[in-house]
Amino acid sequence: MKCKRWETPLSNCGRLCFRRLVDQELLLFEVKDEHGTLYEVILKSDTDYSYLIRDEAYTTHDVNLRETGWTYIVEDGGFISLMSVMVEHAQHLGDKPYVHYVVSTDDSCLELLSIDPPIVRKVR
Repeated sequence: MKCKRWETPLSNCGRLCFRRLVDQELLLFEVKDEHGTLYEVILKSDTDYSYLIRDEAYTTHDVNLRETGWTYIVEDGGFISLMSVMVEHAQHLGDKPYVHYVVSTDDSCLELLSIDPPIVRKVR
């Protein structure tokens, strides 16, 4: 599987853990780093994304996190079975090219199929 670094505020954190999922006007995932700093991964619209949250068994996918950081892009369709499930749920994306984004933490893994990257920002 070929992955490349996706540069975000989470990329160089020492440790990350999933905090919670908030489903209000925007869908967002909260993660905390080893210092208690809170970050958000924001999906701007649920029609622009298809996502899965995986447990710790899938957190790194045998990816070298020292090279990619906690956030990376899957370039060669390495998650074929996952991709087919997600693509099935992403029919609304149509023929537009989508990207497979991953936010990995110590205890979970957020995988996104999207035309545009989600917003990743430091909260406090």
